[in-house]
Amino acid sequence: MNELRKDLINYRLERANALLQTSRNLADDQDWFSTVNRLYYAVYQAISALLVQAEIPVNSHAGAKAMFDLNFVKPGRIEVKWSKLYSRLADARHSSDYGAFIDFSEEDVRPLIPETEAFVALIQELIRLN
Repeated sequence: MNELRKDLINYRLERANALLQTSRNLADDQDWFSTVNRLYYAVYQAISALLVQAEIPVNSHAGAKAMFDLNFVKPGRIEVKWSKLYSRLADARHSSDYGAFIDFSEEDVRPLIPETEAFVALIQELIRLN
């Protein structure tokens, strides 16, 4: 693997971890809309790193989701439950950014934090092993 790809993978993983920390801080402030947004982007950054490592090009958020499902979930390398979490976070992020009269509560969002942390950790472990 060339150095540029390694650097990009490391950058994306660092961003994912920073976004997880930001989401925890936002949750402590009970800013549920922003917490959901940061959780989604933590997963997106981690998956982007995984796709870079696998040399799978993507040009959009939807493309990243499609390539993740096609190359990692469908062949059984990653459990379907993680794809479902990714979809839930993407839907919540989209609703919080573009919807009207959307309300997230602590009960909606707080359980997503440890799930997202576990997902990002799984992606990091996959990258480390490859």
